[in-house]
Amino acid sequence: MSAEGRSGAARRRGRHKAGVISPLLANLYLHWFDKVFNGPDGPAQWANARLVRYADDFVVLARYQGEKLTGFIESKIETWLGLEINREKNQSGEPE
Repeated sequence: MSAEGRSGAARRRGRHKAGVISPLLANLYLHWFDKVFNGPDGPAQWANARLVRYADDFVVLARYQGEKLTGFIESKIETWLGLEINREKNQSGEPE
């Protein structure tokens, strides 16, 4: 498989979304995030938050979204797991 996108431009970062390994890697990372999130010191306990996982994505459901909750999520994803949060795709707020 080529490292080029449809436009022919070389990819510089990340995995090709249609690649076979991408869902496996996402599931491995989300497994450990799920464990910490639902652990004794995680937001499932102190914020009564719920983590809903999809194939390579997740949604956090909580009655109150504060700096402690967002800080926990961001620190675990970016620092602990070493991943980058795409701020353009990230959404937070009230459900419609």
